[in-house]
Amino acid sequence: MKGSRDVHKLIGLELIYEMFQSKEKKAEIEELYGYGSKAFDLDKRKFDIFGLIPREKFLTTTLYWDTGKGYNEEEAIKEKVYVPSTRMARIIYQTEGIAVDMGGKELRFDLDEGTYRRCKVISANWSDGSEAQIEPVNGIRQDGMDVFYTLDPQYMIKMPREQKELKIVLNVEEIPLLEVEEHFKNLESQKQEMERLLTEYRSSFIIRAVYRLLNKKGRERNDDK
Repeated sequence: MKGSRDVHKLIGLELIYEMFQSKEKKAEIEELYGYGSKAFDLDKRKFDIFGLIPREKFLTTTLYWDTGKGYNEEEAIKEKVYVPSTRMARIIYQTEGIAVDMGGKELRFDLDEGTYRRCKVISANWSDGSEAQIEPVNGIRQDGMDVFYTLDPQYMIKMPREQKELKIVLNVEEIPLLEVEEHFKNLESQKQEMERLLTEYRSSFIIRAVYRLLNKKGRERNDDK
C-alpha cells in the first residue's frame, strides 16, 4: 500500500465492486446517486486500482486463438481482473471475428500467468446464451476445484461458431507456496519410490532369468549324458 489515502480508495472500490454484483443494489445506487458502471470504470482507471492492490488480488488473464501460426501474443486478448474478498472473478472477452480464421481450433485461456491458482469455473457462456465447453489443460481436479501447481495455468475452450462475447465467472484463490512445495516434495517421494520398485523388479527379473538359464544348461548337460 502507498498510504492511508490509497487504502481508503481501495476499500471504497472493493465495496462498490461487491455491491455492483447485485443487480438490485446496482440499480438502487444508480437511482440514488447517479453512479453506474461507466463512472466506476473511470474511477478504477483514475485511481490506478491495480497499482494499489497486492498481486494476488487480481488476475492477469489472456485468451489466445490460433489461425495457423500457433498461440501467440498478436492473436490474443488480455484482461486484468480484480478478485474481491468473495473470490468471485468475472471476465468478459469481446470475441467477435475470432472464429472466422480458426478452422475449428480451440481457444486457450490462460488464467493467471506467474501465479499458482486454485479455481472453479462457476459459469462460461457465449453471447447467444449457450454454455462454453471449458476444460483444464494442466490442472488437477480436487474437491470440485481445478488446482494448478504451475505458473502457467491453462484451460482450453471450444468455439463452435462465431460469437460476439464470452463471459466467464470463476471462484479463484492463490495457492500458498508452502502447499506448492509440499506437493512437489510428495511428487519427488513418489518418483523415488517408483525408481526403487523398478530397481527391485529389474534385479528380481535378472535373477530369475539367470536361474532359468542355469537350469536350462543343467538340463542340456543331463541330456548329453
